[in-house]
Amino acid sequence: DQQGEFFEKILVISVGDVDEDLRFPGSAGNDSYVVSVKVDGSMSLTQNGTVVGLTSNPLPGGMVVLDAAGGTDSLKMVGGAGNEILRLDGNKVTINGVVFQFINTESVALSGGAGDDGLTVASGPAAGVSTSFDGGLGSDRVQAVTGSNSWNITGTNTGNLNGTLAFLNAESLTGGAGNDQFVLGRYAALQAYLSLYSKISHYYSCDHVTLHPEQMLAHHLRVNHLNVN
Repeated sequence: DQQGEFFEKILVISVGDVDEDLRFPGSAGNDSYVVSVKVDGSMSLTQNGTVVGLTSNPLPGGMVVLDAAGGTDSLKMVGGAGNEILRLDGNKVTINGVVFQFINTESVALSGGAGDDGLTVASGPAAGVSTSFDGGLGSDRVQAVTGSNSWNITGTNTGNLNGTLAFLNAESLTGGAGNDQFVLGRYAALQAYLSLYSKISHYYSCDHVTLHPEQMLAHHLRVNHLNVN
C-alpha cells in the first residue's frame, strides 16, 4: 500500500530438474522392465506388461532409476530402426543419450534393433547380473574402452567379453587401450577358415609361399594377435 494504492507483484519461479532422478520401484515379486529409446528421442517404459509412461526424456541431466527390489527381475532395453548408441558402465546403461540405472536386477538384455548399432563398454556388467547384447540387423559393433580384455569368439558374430557380457550379431569388435586378446573357439575358427581361405591363399600365392591351408590360417591369425584353440 503506497499512498492509498495497491500493487500486486507476481513472482514466477521456473524449475528445471536437470539433476534429479526419476525412480520406478519394483515389487517383492519378479519384475520385468522393458525400455525402448529411439534415436528420435521417443521412448517408452513398461513394468510387468503395464505402460508406466516416459514418452520422451524427462530429465536431461538426471537418470531413470529402475529398482526392481526383491524377486528375480529382468530388464530389456530395445532400440528401433535407427543407428542406436549404447553405453554400459556397471549398473548403468545409456541409450541414445538417456541414462538408466538398474538396481536389484538379475538379468539385463540390450538389443540394438535394425540399424547399425554400437555398444561401448566403459566397465563390465555389475557383479551377479547376467548381461547380453544383440546387435540385431545392420552392421553392429562392440567396443571395450578400458583395461586388457579377453574376447571369446564362439560362433559367427557371437561370443562374450571377459566371460561376463555375451554378444550376438556383432560384426565388429574393438579393443581398448590395454592388451586385448581375441580367442577363437573351434566353430569360430572353422568359420574364419571358410571366410578367409580365398583371401589368404591369394596372399600367399602372390608371395610364392606354399603352405597347407591350416598353416596359412594359423599364421594369418597369429600376425593379427588371435589365438586358436
